[in-house]
Amino acid sequence: MSLVCGLSLPIDCDTCYETVIIEPCLDATINFPLNLTPAASLYLFVIDKFRNIWCDLITVNSDGGIDIVVADYPDGLFNKNAGIFRIFLSTDITGSDVVDITIGSETYPCLVFGFCYAN
Repeated sequence: MSLVCGLSLPIDCDTCYETVIIEPCLDATINFPLNLTPAASLYLFVIDKFRNIWCDLITVNSDGGIDIVVADYPDGLFNKNAGIFRIFLSTDITGSDVVDITIGSETYPCLVFGFCYAN
């Protein structure tokens, strides 16, 4: 995984699916069920509120979702005070060929998420 600087983002937050995740433990995996083709190789882009971008080549899991391993990112990045994150997938490292994701019956170019604590 690498931090990408200066990447021109092809999409904006207004068209993304929005969700909230219970704040994960440091050894957790965050799973997003996205109805993708299992075993496909895609580039995952994770963007924080400061527009820092991390890019990683991932493999879609057997359920058609993606898994983000919290320990693979900087310590403390994913927490309830971190603000909103945006993720999108692409078939190429430049992010120019965005892969749409399907949630329910709707299709989106990206996903926006934040964290909250479990009650």
